[in-house]
Amino acid sequence: MGTLHADHAMPGDQAEGLPTSSATLPSLVVRMLRHGRLGDGLDTLDLGTGAGGLTAYAAHRLGDQRVTSLDVDPYLTSAASGRLGRLGLHPKFVTADATRDIPGTYDRIVSTVALAPGPGLCPVLGALRVGGRLVTILARTMLIVTGWKDTNGEVVGQIERDWAGASPAYRSRLVGAEPRAGS
Repeated sequence: MGTLHADHAMPGDQAEGLPTSSATLPSLVVRMLRHGRLGDGLDTLDLGTGAGGLTAYAAHRLGDQRVTSLDVDPYLTSAASGRLGRLGLHPKFVTADATRDIPGTYDRIVSTVALAPGPGLCPVLGALRVGGRLVTILARTMLIVTGWKDTNGEVVGQIERDWAGASPAYRSRLVGAEPRAGS
């Protein structure tokens, strides 16, 4: 909440402000990964590191060298890297604002950060390889959207017959943006 991260909270602390991040329900992480259609040899980006759960699942399934996790918050990428390292998993972690730049290109991008259509989505689509698949939640909704990048560089997709129920921080959080009151 606000500037107080749960890892740093002491008994009796009173957090102030709006939620700024949240851990995604494990059942939703698994569903997002299923929609991503991960497979051997596919380079995968976890957009929205959070606690590192999706990154851990993907690294275990695909191997460390095939998984990158990106978050705008340097504490989250550092903490998740440490947690996964203690489990023997060593995927790549990147701290960056995905609405501005995503280093590298990927066969699969699974975003537990709700993405809004518009110019901020351009770096995400630019990081998706031709034939690649994007899975995200459409911002300010609970709709899971998937898309494939075709040979013309366009991403064509659909709303899945599935939904993402989540906390207000999850629904409103956009990489690099502050949550809005009432969202």
